[in-house]
Amino acid sequence: MIFFGHLGLTGLAAKAAEKSLGDIKIDYRVVFVGSILPDLIDKPIGRFLFAETFHTGRVFAHTLLFIFLLLGIGYYRWHRYQKSGWLVLTGSCLFHDIFDAMWMIPETFYWPLYGMKFYASTEGSWLQADLTSLMTDPASYVPEITGFIIILYFIRKLIVHHRAKAFLQNGVL
Repeated sequence: MIFFGHLGLTGLAAKAAEKSLGDIKIDYRVVFVGSILPDLIDKPIGRFLFAETFHTGRVFAHTLLFIFLLLGIGYYRWHRYQKSGWLVLTGSCLFHDIFDAMWMIPETFYWPLYGMKFYASTEGSWLQADLTSLMTDPASYVPEITGFIIILYFIRKLIVHHRAKAFLQNGVL
């Protein structure tokens, strides 16, 4: 997945969780940031700053260790202050890894258990590979289209019900 798939499908999963949990309110600003946070961290590191070292856009923030770090912070914040934001962030980042099928890349997902090196991508231009995949591979374009439709639905709902300001102020969707 590239962008809209992560945003839309994670947002939908959070909405389903919120409905099933009853009184718990989720800050969707945190959900949307968390759904793309691993890429926001790793793409600049692995594709630009240290491209010759890593050769991939999936490094530290695509690991289970990163999820456990966020979970530890989230547990502490929940236990100490009854604040759930870090737990929501953790869940959103976990969904990102699930949608990226990171378990299929154990060198990265379970880092550093399989050694200190990350899986190195063999593709030439990652941008070219992503664009080609978007145009030809249903496993790539179907989640992106679905996620885009979900995001449009959320935006429409915010506009129709005049809740855009509430969303910006406190993340209510």
